[in-house]
Amino acid sequence: MLHLKQAWQIVFFVFLTLGSSIAFAQDWPSKPVRIVVPFSPGGSTDAVGRYLANKMELATKQSVVVENITGGGSVVGMKQVVGGRTDGNSIVLTGSGSITVMKHTNSSLPLDPENDLTPVTLINTLPHWIVVKADRPEKTFQEFVEYIRKNPGTVSISVNNVGGSAHLALASWAKDNNLDIIVVPYRGSSAAMIDLLGGSTTAHVDVVGSSLQFVKAEKAKALLLLQEKPIASLPNIPPSPARDKGGLLVYGQHVLAVKTGTSPEVINKIYEVVKKITVEPDFIAYLQDLGYERMDTTPAESKAILTKESKIYADFVKATNIKVN
Repeated sequence: MLHLKQAWQIVFFVFLTLGSSIAFAQDWPSKPVRIVVPFSPGGSTDAVGRYLANKMELATKQSVVVENITGGGSVVGMKQVVGGRTDGNSIVLTGSGSITVMKHTNSSLPLDPENDLTPVTLINTLPHWIVVKADRPEKTFQEFVEYIRKNPGTVSISVNNVGGSAHLALASWAKDNNLDIIVVPYRGSSAAMIDLLGGSTTAHVDVVGSSLQFVKAEKAKALLLLQEKPIASLPNIPPSPARDKGGLLVYGQHVLAVKTGTSPEVINKIYEVVKKITVEPDFIAYLQDLGYERMDTTPAESKAILTKESKIYADFVKATNIKVN
């Protein structure tokens, strides 16, 4: 009799917990939502975040605000979300490198982004390219590689930050292909592009959206997309071959994530709201203007992609021994 009573208590507890989770998900968002962008205002992540927030407000009839919380290469902003509640009302929008790269290059991180955050969805691709001054004689990436081989130790290629995805991919590519280059890390694209156009560096590996304006203005030219698929809005820029064929690949996306421990019901509710927004023609057009392409990955698919890319960057770190601490 006692066992039967205990069994009914367990069933009641499970039913109560499940019912609470479902009700909580149905109520989301029950209060204002904040999207934490761990980068400065005006950048491409901030731009996507604000466009998304406006759309989410219309869809949920609830206030959705973007908070730019900078510092530590996105660590401070992520900590704000990880240190908050598991109610889905505090969300982070960041580049996937914050989750897949930083844990491998910085052993003193105050959090483990890959485990402390749970992805809701990958909003869009975050394609990179390699750009040079418009007046350089090389017309193709292969011609540029040949120039590097003929001028070892003199070609300087800048990246946007130390130990980031571009830095690791570039250094690993150079090592794999026996190329002697100088990698020059900057703090952001703006300063790097100024120095590129001023002749201080030879080339720059950048997020497409950050330097697209210079290519459109014909001040710079893109030699290669650092992914294997072309971009529909940039049909004249060739994609990279595979890594085993000498290709230079940088993996990245914009990730929407919540604190781990948030219920699957709430995560799925956020995903369904965002999914409906990202299929709207004006949202797709907005992304294309930045050189991005829409993605539609479920929470489970997003986790699988990030886990796979984390392993790739772990291998890059082992190959290059690049650390930031």
